[in-house]
Amino acid sequence: MTSQAPEDATVAVEGLLNHHWLCLLDDASCQAPGIIKHLSLGYGGGPHWSFWFTDTPGVYRLELRGAQPVDGYDWLAEFGVKYYPAPTEACFNGLSIFEQACRLGAAFRCRPATSGTAERGCACHGLHHPVRSTRFAELGEETGAPSARHDGQIPAEFFFAGILLLAYRQGCGSRARWESQDQWRVVLTEDCAVPETDGQPAIRRRKGDLDRDYPGFFLTDRLSRRMLDGWSRFHGYSECTDARRETTGVEFFSDGQVLASVPAADVRRIAVEVECRGTGIAELPELPD
Repeated sequence: MTSQAPEDATVAVEGLLNHHWLCLLDDASCQAPGIIKHLSLGYGGGPHWSFWFTDTPGVYRLELRGAQPVDGYDWLAEFGVKYYPAPTEACFNGLSIFEQACRLGAAFRCRPATSGTAERGCACHGLHHPVRSTRFAELGEETGAPSARHDGQIPAEFFFAGILLLAYRQGCGSRARWESQDQWRVVLTEDCAVPETDGQPAIRRRKGDLDRDYPGFFLTDRLSRRMLDGWSRFHGYSECTDARRETTGVEFFSDGQVLASVPAADVRRIAVEVECRGTGIAELPELPD
């Protein structure tokens, strides 16, 4: 059992993750499909990282919600996983009308910054940019992530996909668990609409319509596996095993203001737990529920 305080554990997580990603970005293999193209560190609302992958139109966001020492590990960290889809992606239509309006609105009109003329609203906080004058150059008129100026105005539940837990023990290994539902589904119990704003047409839904049908587990699984793959390569883990558990999920009903949930037999709650360790290292403790 470590004597590390929770606030010290959070700082340790942030530092180690930054070092690990910097090492991966310096690796030539990062140019391969499915690997990180750009990475940005932000601090609004707590440490978070935005990821641009070579094969993904949208932008992932990993939010560090906190970390604490636990028995058998140096620390256990909890992250929230979000995904900002490009408007051309199928999953964009699975966002609520309020999320769609947000994604198409001023909060996401964040142009790439250039050396010497960095905009106040740029999502990038300069974690790692070897050629500062061409930062995000190929992204054109927007980065696909919310601007730092508007970030704190976006409700915390918007664009949510799932939860990731990561436990680390130096010199031994790590355990990770990610959880979500195959669909985050919300049904309206009243008519609902977002008025025309910022030049975008009004969006309307009627009572009984699906207001949200977001593929949470697919998105969470994609980011978590990519993160854990890089984490394992960075630490030189030689053995990785995983287990999957499925239970009945829930469906949500909303009048536009209040959410109520009920069990739904056709919605699955899915959790994947992965153990990675070095050669000859004994099995690591299971993560707490």
